Amino acid sequence: MLPLGKDIVDVEAGKPGKKSDINFFRETQQKLSEKQKFNGDKAYVGESAIKTPKKKPKNQELTSQEKCQNKDLAAQRIFVEHIIRLIKICAGSPRKI
Repeated sequence: MLPLGKDIVDVEAGKPGKKSDINFFRETQQKLSEKQKFNGDKAYVGESAIKTPKKKPKNQELTSQEKCQNKDLAAQRIFVEHIIRLIKICAGSPRKI
């Protein structure tokens, strides 16, 4: 089941060529409100507008609470990951006219 349409604020298909997700986000973020908040994966750690999972500290473990918070965030993000997968499948398949 997909989230409500109001949960998806923007879709950017990208452009040909190599570009990291974080750089692509930084370039396209200006089109959205500064108050808008996002959920992201570990590639976005350090961005103030993006809620990211907690990384495991070196030679340590995450607490039970941190693991639970990471699972909750992953459960919210899975919808976006499924949409990205569908876009990639459609972009790679030949079009029938």
